[in-house]
Amino acid sequence: MGASTWIKICGVTLPAGIEAVVAGGAQAVGLNFVQWSKRRVEVAVARELVRIAKKRIEVIGVVSDLQDDKIRELASFVGLDRVQLHGNEDHAQLERLGSLVFKAVGIASRADVARAALFPGALLLVDAAVGQQSGGTGTTFNWSLVSEVCRTRPVVVAGGLHPENVAEAVAFLRPFGVDVASGVEPKGCPGIKDEKLVKQFVAAVRHADSQR
Repeated sequence: MGASTWIKICGVTLPAGIEAVVAGGAQAVGLNFVQWSKRRVEVAVARELVRIAKKRIEVIGVVSDLQDDKIRELASFVGLDRVQLHGNEDHAQLERLGSLVFKAVGIASRADVARAALFPGALLLVDAAVGQQSGGTGTTFNWSLVSEVCRTRPVVVAGGLHPENVAEAVAFLRPFGVDVASGVEPKGCPGIKDEKLVKQFVAAVRHADSQR
């Protein structure tokens, strides 16, 4: 058996969601602070979710186009472990913020992959680019576009993953990690995590891991 794939369940909005992610066996939970997101949480709610999650699971904040001081302030006040940058952040900002952050990039073409691969940071998250949105749409993309970059650096793959297709993604790409939001939610219930679906998702990933 090879290395275990890192699993992040994103877009949690309720304490029950934290418990579902912990019980399901994922390594990280994502809290979304992006204004347009259907899974956006208020800062006060996020602090309570972090209190529940602390010491049991890594908590990652998702933001878009915030200045350095706002990112640091949010991370400190809420108690985030890391912050995922989902906007038009540049290389310089990632270098200034260092290990606190990693970049998410929407992928629709080889040019997007080439641009994504140049971002600094220990991690790179790739998601489906749909219109002006670089992620969070529940849409898959052509995984073959990122197969090479997954071999050269730690990459987290997102975009339309669910219990029925995540094992295929892991087997094909062998990424550092995978990230899911809508794929573990009841239909039409953004931000509500189904513990059964979380467990199925994690089990599918671990099965793919066992085949490496």
